Amino acid sequence: MTQAAAIVWTVSMMMSDIESNARDINSITSRMSRVESMVQSQAVSMARIDTNIQHIRTSVEKMADN
Repeated sequence: MTQAAAIVWTVSMMMSDIESNARDINSITSRMSRVESMVQSQAVSMARIDTNIQHIRTSVEKMADN
């Protein structure tokens, strides 16, 4: 009887831990998705900044040549 109670308790604790892990995984997945979107947006911004710097450099070089 005691062993049966211990098994039921152990399985119950395992199920509780599994459910908690599943919730945590869902939360992390959601956060990761938002982070990926932000990184993509930053990559686009960096590309625009790089293009602007190239244009500025070209303009400055033209001014220096004159």
